[in-house]
Amino acid sequence: MRRMGRSFVLFCLAAVLLAGVASANSAPPDYLLAVKVSNGPEGPYYLDILAEGAGGTGGLGYSYSDEEIQGLDAALLEELRDAVPEGWFPCTLGSYRDFQVRGDLAGTRGVHVFRGYDIPRRFRLLVVTKDGESWVSGELEREALQVGVRVNWEAGTAKVPPVWAAYVLQFLSAVLPTLVIEGGILLAFQYDWRKNWKPFLLANLVTQGLLAVFLSQDMVKSGLSMYSAAIYSVILLPVEIVILLVELVFYRRFLVGHSRRRAAGYAVAANLSSYVLGWFVVQSVWKTVSEVFWLGCAM
Repeated sequence: MRRMGRSFVLFCLAAVLLAGVASANSAPPDYLLAVKVSNGPEGPYYLDILAEGAGGTGGLGYSYSDEEIQGLDAALLEELRDAVPEGWFPCTLGSYRDFQVRGDLAGTRGVHVFRGYDIPRRFRLLVVTKDGESWVSGELEREALQVGVRVNWEAGTAKVPPVWAAYVLQFLSAVLPTLVIEGGILLAFQYDWRKNWKPFLLANLVTQGLLAVFLSQDMVKSGLSMYSAAIYSVILLPVEIVILLVELVFYRRFLVGHSRRRAAGYAVAANLSSYVLGWFVVQSVWKTVSEVFWLGCAM
């Protein structure tokens, strides 16, 4: 029992350190839009995203250093500005609202990545070529914090993938870290994994899975800043208490190898740890997984 207690104390200390590191990198969320151009122009071209309304100026310096700006094609930049339709403005060349979008006009192997603390939810794509061609997409909608867009230059089409892909990524990013956290505590409480993995997995997929589905709407669309995490931690406290009670009863009944008292202690320790760490770890994991997925799809 003493060994189990020492293991749990060490885990809690590591949890506090991890939470501190994660919290320092949790606000505000970073938006990402990855655009893949297939069958693209043979010669040089620039691509920018357009937002509706009147924008500011000076955004180019937010994406490029002074040396890199000197290396851009001034004539092609001017063509890009001239091709912007009335009522819209280019986000990389200008600024969107009070934020500036970091954009890659030239792209790399047909992939253009746009980042920032805000990217327009409704947008269009503008492409201009060195040969004087220009193309403006229809209006597109970004339904997730991070998303990819596929452009077929020859067909003149632009498509945003279905939003369900973002929800699947968020669900996995929420459930898998919880399984790791609570699974580590299960071992710290000296439970035999081979004998207890089934009730452990069943309990978490039901309780934490439903919680992940409940949170997915805001996570996918807006991310989770430190402020919203603080609000949700209060709002969801009653839900977490219900989950704790359900798992406490379940683990006391189905975990084998130790007393019911230890099973109850595990339920409390596991839920408390996942509740404290979940806000920080899930956001970091989801952001990383989403970026790898969308950038990988664009390559």
